[in-house]
Amino acid sequence: YLTLAIDLRGHGQTPLPDDNRESPDLSLEDLENSYLDVQAALRWIATLPQADASHVALIGNGLGGNVTFVSTGVFPGQIKAAVALSPGLWDSRTLEPVVVGAGLNPFAPHSILYLVGADDIIPLDSEDQLEFASFANTLAGKTGDPKTVKIFSNSSDHGLDLLHNKPEAVQLLLAWLQNYL
Repeated sequence: YLTLAIDLRGHGQTPLPDDNRESPDLSLEDLENSYLDVQAALRWIATLPQADASHVALIGNGLGGNVTFVSTGVFPGQIKAAVALSPGLWDSRTLEPVVVGAGLNPFAPHSILYLVGADDIIPLDSEDQLEFASFANTLAGKTGDPKTVKIFSNSSDHGLDLLHNKPEAVQLLLAWLQNYL
């Protein structure tokens, strides 16, 4: 495999767009537009003689899992397979899951393996909690086949920690790429 790690806007060394400099927080609009960063990466990959642009997979961690979902929906002909590790995003007022990608046309998410810990939660001040497993199931309900949700019982591992601590997660990821890429 050739790999490329995208430094998503508002993360690492990539600043948010100029119009959001006054607010250092990642907004929903920034996340919704992150698929454009993936589009730029897809264009760049197509210029590499050593890359096969007809066999591209995405692996997203945390918010990157959400970007993976959106990107497979927007670029179904360019992204063959994807893995979303612990995706999740909730409205801060209603605590309802926020599924980005609404309004994008065409939009057909597909070929995604969702990996998440059953006990990967965000506790809230009240008795409520936000559950990444529930969010992964929400996204899977909007994903075309093939799709699989693997919830690791008795695990609070989030994102890359699943790959570090659960050998089965690595095996599932590699098998998914082998089968669908």
